[in-house]
Amino acid sequence: MTSPPSIRRHLAFTLYSGLVLLLMFGGLRLALLVYNHELIGATPAGDIAEAFSMACVSTCAPSFTR
Repeated sequence: MTSPPSIRRHLAFTLYSGLVLLLMFGGLRLALLVYNHELIGATPAGDIAEAFSMACVSTCAPSFTR
């Protein structure tokens, strides 16, 4: 017999679901990079690494400065 769902299990499920989505989207981005490798040209490696990084605070978050 299983125990009833708890807050802890719900939070764990949400965390693991988010992790799986991040891994899937990262894999899709990598697949697109491989598919479009001819279009990379002279793009610096730093720009490509930034595209796969988690540090998108300044580009993804809305800006509140005027």
